[in-house]
Amino acid sequence: MKFPKLHHHKNWNARDKAIFFERLELYLTSGLAIDAALKLCKVGVTKSHRVDVEALIVHTESGSLLSGGLVKYMKLSKTLAGIISHGETAGGLVSAINTVRTSIEKQEELTKKCVGAMIYPSVIGLFSIVFVLGLIRGVLPQIVPMLQGLHVKLPLLTRLMIYSSNVLVHAGLYILIILTVLIVALFITYRRNAPFRCFVQSVLCRVPLLGKLFRNFNIVIFLRSLGSLIDSGSSVFKAFSDSVFFITFLPIKKTLALRAEGLSRGLSLGNTLEKSQMEPYVVALVTAGELSGTLGVSIIRAANILDRDIEHSLKKLTSLIEPLMMICLGVVVGSIALSILMPIYDISKALQH
Repeated sequence: MKFPKLHHHKNWNARDKAIFFERLELYLTSGLAIDAALKLCKVGVTKSHRVDVEALIVHTESGSLLSGGLVKYMKLSKTLAGIISHGETAGGLVSAINTVRTSIEKQEELTKKCVGAMIYPSVIGLFSIVFVLGLIRGVLPQIVPMLQGLHVKLPLLTRLMIYSSNVLVHAGLYILIILTVLIVALFITYRRNAPFRCFVQSVLCRVPLLGKLFRNFNIVIFLRSLGSLIDSGSSVFKAFSDSVFFITFLPIKKTLALRAEGLSRGLSLGNTLEKSQMEPYVVALVTAGELSGTLGVSIIRAANILDRDIEHSLKKLTSLIEPLMMICLGVVVGSIALSILMPIYDISKALQH
């Protein structure tokens, strides 16, 4: 059977994938075959996604595994595809699809929490920058000629403000172009150069509060993948190796990859995670899961607890960022006001004498 050619279009986002898997799970639960369920899933999706589902139908009708088609046509991560693959071979496809859908929804929820918590501080920060630039570039040039016409030695703060205003007026566009090019170059280097990306991520790990947030965010994704794979019947070592392989935060990936060898020699997962400097309650829950035979469930429970810790850390971070931004804005505006008032004060003081 001829497979359709791959095409380039807008990728499936997390919400689209979650809805697709929810519908697929519902149709399979009602007793439909996989090809009939996929044909129903084709209804009500966008045109580009419909092409993907049609390709997926052809893929499964040819006798190939659903998991391979999901990676090829929906860009599903190989970790989640591994859960579905195990479900297909072990006769638990519906359960595997439910696990994948839950994992996608949890990861999307965690991402939205992180992004949403930073929106307000970002808006305040952008407003502060625009406001300060407006003062320096729009207000100061109107006042500078008056201050320079006083023919007195201006205070250091005033001279600095005048210099900043002149630089922005005469070279502001060039500075903006240079900064834009520099940011784009750094972004491209970050995406394509693994050592540079590892260096940047290592620096981020050392930033107070923010570093722990980045680290825990990626650990939650790792734990959910690990717990889901183990819960679907995968061996601990294979689940650990597959979950580590798809970690994007390189410092954590390197740390966990070094511990995989000990796991292959019979070291317990609890000890492996303890040596990877995981949170103590994560290690305790994993160890309890190993002893009770509910390892997959215990790991997912640990990920949920760590998820709540991230939410508390986000609230703490945003509660600190907002007053710090206000203080910085107040210092800058106050400095501009002082740079204008100090020469006038000095002249009035001299006239009194």
